[in-house]
Amino acid sequence: MAEVGRVRVCDPGALLPGGFWAAVAVWLEKPQVVNKRLSGARLEARGSAALPRAEVCRPGPSAGLEQERRGPRQGSAEGDPGPGLGPERSPTAGGPEQAQAPLLAGDPGPPVRTGRAVDLGSLWGRLSRSLADGSPEVLAFLSGPGARSPPEAPQQLDLALRTVIPKRSTRCPLSAPGREVVVQDVPNGTVTFLPLEENEDGHLEVKMNNVYQIQLSRSKEEWFISVLIFCPERWHSDGVIYPNPTWLGEELLARLAKWSVESKKSEFKSTLSLISILRYSQVYQELKEKYKEMVKVWPEVTDPEKFVYEDVAIAAYLLVAADREAHRALGAEAKGVSEACTAAHGAGTPAVELWLPGFHPREKAEPVRNCASLPRDFIDQVVLQVANLLLGGKKLHTGSSQEGVLKTWNGGESLSLMEVARELDRETLQRLKRECGGLQTLLRNSHQVFEVLNGRVHLRDWRREKPPEAKRSLSSEAFKTRICWFFTHHPDGCVLPSACCPFAHGPGELRPPQASKKKRQAP
Repeated sequence: MAEVGRVRVCDPGALLPGGFWAAVAVWLEKPQVVNKRLSGARLEARGSAALPRAEVCRPGPSAGLEQERRGPRQGSAEGDPGPGLGPERSPTAGGPEQAQAPLLAGDPGPPVRTGRAVDLGSLWGRLSRSLADGSPEVLAFLSGPGARSPPEAPQQLDLALRTVIPKRSTRCPLSAPGREVVVQDVPNGTVTFLPLEENEDGHLEVKMNNVYQIQLSRSKEEWFISVLIFCPERWHSDGVIYPNPTWLGEELLARLAKWSVESKKSEFKSTLSLISILRYSQVYQELKEKYKEMVKVWPEVTDPEKFVYEDVAIAAYLLVAADREAHRALGAEAKGVSEACTAAHGAGTPAVELWLPGFHPREKAEPVRNCASLPRDFIDQVVLQVANLLLGGKKLHTGSSQEGVLKTWNGGESLSLMEVARELDRETLQRLKRECGGLQTLLRNSHQVFEVLNGRVHLRDWRREKPPEAKRSLSSEAFKTRICWFFTHHPDGCVLPSACCPFAHGPGELRPPQASKKKRQAP
C-alpha cells in the first residue's frame, strides 16, 4: 500500500465531513468532470452489506445485505464516530443524512430495478468470499490504515456498482467500458474502488492491480484527504479509465479538496442521466468522424471546433433521446427505427433531419439585430425626432449652421426611455422592437448625438468629453471622416469650434475614411 497524495483541507464553513461525501459523489457519478477522456459513468445498482472478516468462513451471499429500497442506514453504533465522521455530527456540519448517505447525494439517476440489486448482492457475496479466503489484506484495506479494531457486530458498508465509459475515438479504438464495485466505509471515512475483470470461467473478480482508495482523516483539529493505492508496484495505467498514480494524487485530489468545502448544489437533473451514456458516446464519435472535414473548410472567422462539434454533440444527444422515446412509446415496433436511421445516415442524410423535421441547424451567417442593419434614413428620422423632444420642440436646422463664438448653447432636457417611447408612433416602435435592444440600442449607437445613462437619454455635450487634443491625433483614423451632427442640425450649432471638434464642420473638412490596421494587415 502506498499513499500517492495527501492534502490538508481548510474548512471555514464547517462543511466537512458532509462536503467530502458530496465531492466523492461527483467523482462516482460524473467522473468526466475531472477525467476529460471519459464520457461518464452509469450506476448499475446500490446497496449495503456487512464487511466480512478473514476469520469468518464463507458467509452466505446475502449475509448482511440490505437493498437501497430500505433507505440509507442511520449512522453507526453509539460511541466513537470514527475518523471519517469526526465529532461534528450536528446539522451545522452537514447533518447525519448528508454525511452518512454520500452515494445517494447529487443526482441518483434512474431508479434501480430489483433484479440489479439482487445481482449486486450475489456479486458482493462471491467477491467477499474470494477476498476473505485469498486476499484478507484487501478487506483490511477497505477501512483504511487508521480503522478501529474490528467491532463485535459486522461492520456495515455502502456499495455501488458502476460502469465507467471512455470516450471513443479513432486514436483509442480499443478502449472498452470498465466496471467497478465502490465500497464506502462511512465511520472510517474511506471509499475504495475495486475494478472488476473476468476470469477464465467468465466470472467477475477484483482486478488487484488497480485497487485504490480515497480517505478523509482528521488529526489535531485539521482535516486531510488522501489517495492510496493498494498495490502500487503492479498498477497498470491505460491513460483512460485508469490514469497514472501521479494524476490521482495531484489532479483528482485537488478537485476533491476543492469540492469538499464548496456549498454549491445544483437543483437541476443532469441531462446525461436521461439517456444511455454509452450509446451517446458511440453516436457522438460517429458524427464527429463524419463531419470532421467541415472544420478544415470552415468559411467563418469563428472557432470551427466550437461550433461544429457543439452542433454534433447536440445532434447526438437528440438522436439518442429520440431513439429512447421511440422504443418506449412503440415497443417492439420501433426496433427497426435505429437500423433505418443508420442506413439513411450512411447514405449521407444528416442525422438530425431524420428525427426532427422541425429542427434547423445554425445559419452560416447569423442575422445582425443590433439596429446596424436598419435603413439610414429611418435611423436619421428617429434621431431627429428624439433630439427635437429633448430640445422641447425647438425647430432643428436641416442645413449647415454658421461658425461663430457661442455665448449660450441649448443642451436640452433629460427624458427617460419610457417617455421617449411614448412620443414615437406605433410602427416605429414595432420596427425597433424587432432589433436586439430596440430604442436604447439605436440611441447608444448614435454616440455622437446622445448619451444614455441609467435609463435616461440626453444630448451629448462634447465639452465634457475627454480633452479634444487626444481625438485630433493624426493616428486617429476616424478624425474628421464624418459630418458633425450638431453643426448641421442643432439650432445653436456645435458646442465646439471647428479646430477642437473631431467631426467635420462642413464638406470642406471631410477626410476620406481610412482602412483599419487589421484590414490593412490582411493579405
